[in-house]
Amino acid sequence: MSSPSHTKTPPRIVTTPSIKQSSVRAYYPVTPSSQPTPLCAVFLAQFNVHTGYELKWSKALDDVSLKGVEYKALPSGLHAVEKDVISFVQPKTPGGDELLYGVSVFRQNKDTARLDDRETVKMFSLGVLMDVSKHKTSMSWKPSSYSCGLEYIEQLSGMLASWDEEDGMGVFEKFFEDNSKAEYLFSPRTPKGSSSKKSQSQKRHHYLLKSDALLRDLGPLVFTVWKASILRKRILIFDAGSVEESCALSYCLSILSTIPHEILTLLPDETKPLHYLQPLYSLGVNDIDWLSKVPFTGFTGSSTDEILMYKKQLYDIAVVLGKNEPPKVLPSEALAPGATNIEPLKATQRDLKRFNIIVREFELQKDPSEISPSWWVDVTERITFRQMAWSGLYWWASAGEKERLEDEEDAEGLTEVADVNADDVERALYIVGYFQSITRRIFRGVMDVISNHEGGEDDIITFEFAEVNEMGLDPYSNEDLRFVVDLVKCWFGRDAKVGSSLANLCCM
Repeated sequence: MSSPSHTKTPPRIVTTPSIKQSSVRAYYPVTPSSQPTPLCAVFLAQFNVHTGYELKWSKALDDVSLKGVEYKALPSGLHAVEKDVISFVQPKTPGGDELLYGVSVFRQNKDTARLDDRETVKMFSLGVLMDVSKHKTSMSWKPSSYSCGLEYIEQLSGMLASWDEEDGMGVFEKFFEDNSKAEYLFSPRTPKGSSSKKSQSQKRHHYLLKSDALLRDLGPLVFTVWKASILRKRILIFDAGSVEESCALSYCLSILSTIPHEILTLLPDETKPLHYLQPLYSLGVNDIDWLSKVPFTGFTGSSTDEILMYKKQLYDIAVVLGKNEPPKVLPSEALAPGATNIEPLKATQRDLKRFNIIVREFELQKDPSEISPSWWVDVTERITFRQMAWSGLYWWASAGEKERLEDEEDAEGLTEVADVNADDVERALYIVGYFQSITRRIFRGVMDVISNHEGGEDDIITFEFAEVNEMGLDPYSNEDLRFVVDLVKCWFGRDAKVGSSLANLCCM
């Protein structure tokens, strides 16, 4: 997918504030607000063994399309579980660009049904839709809309669990009437401490609290996928433990790859479509045609339909989370899932080192003496002879000082905010803050090089390997060198190279 056009406006040199100066409190928009999002639709979908998907009941505002919502609320594979939570987006009008955000809860009576009688198995999904475009004045930070609807999960689950077909739809009718008339949303920066039941429900179910799971599931590959997110690639997640988990991972990637505000103010206006990575959440076969036409420069989503992995025109990166094997990050150029024509992307040695720092600081391993899983190394690029030789030389020349300073730089952003007494929300925000600090460092380094470039506007920007290293990237990794080149093209519309040529991996 092509990047937007750019004007040749040189960026200003950036002085990056510390995490304390640009506190993680600035990212409280991703935490629950005390005011629930007004509903524009409520619906009940059913999968019937005879008739298939069915929109059994719905009530919506006049300008809302529910076309295909039953497929959104009942992704394939749910027959194997008793309950799940599904987030999704729905075009406001067929073929339109505006999105409605949806959440549904799934439940089936698998445990109580007679296993030899399919007629007794009933599968329902009760869901809601929200139109955040009607509340733009209070959505000053766009990603705050990405979690809309999570505050209704417990209510939806409770209603569906106690509902019987003989009861009729009265309870759902009242639910719609009670929750579709709010006139406004509170500011996304509403202070903590609200006693609202919906707010507490959203806090318990907020996807940001799954950021630990993202780190554990991907290991050092979290940085590989994060870099693809920074480049606003189209990312699809497959084979997560549940639909709810895959939706949470989709959300977390979107938030972790958000560009800090002080950096956004220095970027060309033409990059506005790139400012945020749009989460599309759960996607299925019924979304293939729409997905091929989405207007977003990049997105992150998930699917339980493996056939989407074969539709390589729909995505750039596939993240496959194997249950009994290490995760894989596959570029769409692979001929098929598991094909050998293209190797899966790997983490760099710098990524592995940084991930070990995260594991230590956030105690992702309960036992400090626990040995790191061997697959962390398996999904990481091998140390090259050149890297070993020059690392040894630098260690000897600096008496180990260079390695110590590099470790301190990689831990910057964690040592300043990590707090063993932090609650789950604060802990999640600290993780966001750490990725924000890495993003600042990379963009600051790129902007400094571009600002100091003495050639013309059409000349190729040359980065030295030492400058790549100063950005916190791995100058010995082809993937990180390519990342720098792609980032300059994506965000600044300029051609770049590292050293005398991309293939020339001479050391710093």
